Amino acid sequence: MMLAVNLLLFTLILNFDTALAEIGELAATIVHEVRNPLTTIMMALNAFKKLELTDRFQEYLNLSLDEADRLERLLSQILLYSRPQTLDRCELELNSFIAETLNILQTIPVATGKHLNFSANNTPLNISADRDKLKQVLINLVTNACEAVNTGEAIAISI
Repeated sequence: MMLAVNLLLFTLILNFDTALAEIGELAATIVHEVRNPLTTIMMALNAFKKLELTDRFQEYLNLSLDEADRLERLLSQILLYSRPQTLDRCELELNSFIAETLNILQTIPVATGKHLNFSANNTPLNISADRDKLKQVLINLVTNACEAVNTGEAIAISI
């Protein structure tokens, strides 16, 4: 009986490892296919740096470059999907981090006509976190909230 259970566990582990390897191969293929057009987009955005832009369009350019860089880092993380994750921790002040991220999110289409109301904590909240992963969590939460409310409604964000 013990031999049969061990053999079953070994088979399950082997199948799981095979599935993870297949997921890794699929992730690598997807990342490769997305990186090709992203590289072209980033080249074009960087070419715009040479132009004299109005402050408004310079802000759009900077936002686009920042988000393209974040997408590049996200693609790198996708490659690590089947491998153990490591966090790139840094010190963050949570109030300013959330306010900065919400400022960017106000411009996304799903937030149009929605009111993002952030109630910051009265005292600074310093944390150690992975900036990109925390930003992705916040983006996902706010995007989901925006999709769940009607135009003109408010979304309250507080710590």
